[in-house]
Amino acid sequence: MKHLAVILVAGTLAALAGAAHARVHVVRSAQTIAYDSPGAARRARNVAIEGDSAIVILDLGSHRQAVLFRRGTDGQWTQARVLLDVTTSASGPDELALADGVAAIRIGDVMHVFERSGSNWTESNVAGTPRPAPGLVTSSRRILAGRRGCNYDANVFSKSVGSGVWGVSGRASGAIGECNDHGAGLDLEGDVALVINPPTNDIREYRRNGTALAWPQVGTLVPPAGVTLQQWMTPTLRGDVAVIDGGHFFRRVGGAWDYQGRILPLDSAGGTNVGSPDYRGDLLASIAGWNSEQSNDQPYLYRQNAAGGFDHVAILATSGQTSYVDLSGNTAIASSLDAWTDQIFLQFYTLPTPIVAPNAIANDFEANDVSGFQQTSGSNFALATRGTNRLYRQSATTGESRAVLTDSDWSNYQSVEADITPTAFDGADRWFGVAVRYVDAANFYYLTLRSSNRLELKRMVNGQFTTLAWRTLPVTLGSTYRLKLSINGSSLEGIVMGVGGLDATDTTHTHGRAALMTYRTRADFDNVYAAPTLSLPLAYKQPGAWGTEWTYQGGQWNWVELPFPYPDDVGEAQQSTSGDARAFFGTPTDNQRIDASIRLDAYIPSPSGAWFGVLARWVDSRNFYYLTLRSNNRLEIRKQVNGVVTVLKSVPFTAEPGRFYGLRFEVLGNELHAFVDGAFVAGAIDGDIAKGQYGLGSYRTAFTYRWVQVGQP
Repeated sequence: MKHLAVILVAGTLAALAGAAHARVHVVRSAQTIAYDSPGAARRARNVAIEGDSAIVILDLGSHRQAVLFRRGTDGQWTQARVLLDVTTSASGPDELALADGVAAIRIGDVMHVFERSGSNWTESNVAGTPRPAPGLVTSSRRILAGRRGCNYDANVFSKSVGSGVWGVSGRASGAIGECNDHGAGLDLEGDVALVINPPTNDIREYRRNGTALAWPQVGTLVPPAGVTLQQWMTPTLRGDVAVIDGGHFFRRVGGAWDYQGRILPLDSAGGTNVGSPDYRGDLLASIAGWNSEQSNDQPYLYRQNAAGGFDHVAILATSGQTSYVDLSGNTAIASSLDAWTDQIFLQFYTLPTPIVAPNAIANDFEANDVSGFQQTSGSNFALATRGTNRLYRQSATTGESRAVLTDSDWSNYQSVEADITPTAFDGADRWFGVAVRYVDAANFYYLTLRSSNRLELKRMVNGQFTTLAWRTLPVTLGSTYRLKLSINGSSLEGIVMGVGGLDATDTTHTHGRAALMTYRTRADFDNVYAAPTLSLPLAYKQPGAWGTEWTYQGGQWNWVELPFPYPDDVGEAQQSTSGDARAFFGTPTDNQRIDASIRLDAYIPSPSGAWFGVLARWVDSRNFYYLTLRSNNRLEIRKQVNGVVTVLKSVPFTAEPGRFYGLRFEVLGNELHAFVDGAFVAGAIDGDIAKGQYGLGSYRTAFTYRWVQVGQP
């Protein structure tokens, strides 16, 4: 099977391909092996993994080594031996393909074949000295390699049953090319091969024809307009689906290949792309950068969904600039280079199970629904009202009280946060807090704020507690504190009021549910949010910044210089006051947190009310949510469904011309929250629009924005 290098391709933005799943795992490595690389003279030029074996090609300057790593019974990977040591300083690609117990290794210009017997790898005999052109994959104990010469051809190698020697057993004849031994991007799955043909800007499908040498062409994949194929691009094939660089994918229907659209990562609006894709099992892997402000390229993983599109399901967090990645079952290996420390890293990962993350859980109790909580004996949680606000009140001051989120048993990552207002303490050192990996009443991690003015991060094991970290923090009855506790692998973090508080590392509990907790304390809980994945930055939009451009509908949009106190900033102004103006982007997703620094320039009065604001879950011009500041001195949360406008919440608010406001619009499940300059001002409940893009909009209003930042909370 081929492996991934960092290759990105420019192309026109095609239609979104299928619905994107709402959550993305960010997976930390389970093990990292580091090598010093002074002056970046040493690096990993390729990696491959299968089962308990991994092979890495290391560039040592004057020579290169193919090194075998093995996984022991303790789950740790160690270097076993050097398979090849080749003296060469050739600048061309070193290629490595590993599948079905066969490893094909091309260092310099010579291909070597190794086969596995048990846990041992032995070099096999190969007829002649094969010197293929670039392009190397393995499948079903066959090897497909680029063929030297003038054309975009490929040779198929297999092992002779009689002699046990590997040799050419098939050939795919491609388009006429330049006589420079260029090779071609290719893939192989069983009896089917794909080969890039740049001269005709297509990909040709070849199929094995019994025992004959020729693999005849049986199909053609034609990319969409605006996409130009290059010889280094990488097609990948699984069954009736094929994918090329840029995320363009095809489906074989009735023997013919139809273009389906484009795969986009959830954070595509930040500038990410699908580069050098590769199928491995039921996952599609690629390497793509986050954005211009993030120096690392990261491996991204996708999975086909029932609708025929692809869900972005995971990102592997690497320690440097990622070069290659490969998968085997629920294990992955990636190589990266940190140019600042002159180190190369080999990182091994255990993928989450299931790889498709469950949904986050949000509850602000405005829907009067607490069916997702299970109370422990002696607890006294109940819905209550403070002013016009609904909340979850724990009114007992005797013993321990716990409300457990029943559908939150997550093992890879887990966080829970809530606004908590203590109203009574019964005695000294009483507390309120939140818990993660709650297995039962005697086993969990918890973050507590205490009447003794301490913030404590604790562990409970078989009924015995241990304080993992603590610090002093004043606590006042009647004040509201937002507590957040998260765990990623073995790393715990406690946060209060959005500021990091406490950190610890512990491996005792591997899974469990999220919970709300008190001890001899009466307290009100509100705005509970439990997430099975890390928060993910989706986009940062500033005039002139890197990333996907807006899609505009209406309006007159121009960059403008901003006056004092923003002398170094550039804004983008929507200057039309004659009708609707919209700007939106991003891969459709459900939970969204959209922040914008935005200024009113001028309202033009209208019978229906002029407005400007933030768009969420934008499907099209007739279906979206929007947070608006309006000319009638109101702030309103609205929706359009099939063009019908509904006001979900309206509160008094007067926007001052010339002043930048910090607007935040959170759409969490069926909960919609509006904030201005960090303060909560309005909320609503509605679930009619499940997912969509995000952006800005106005009606008969001129406005300017400085920046827009979007994340998945």
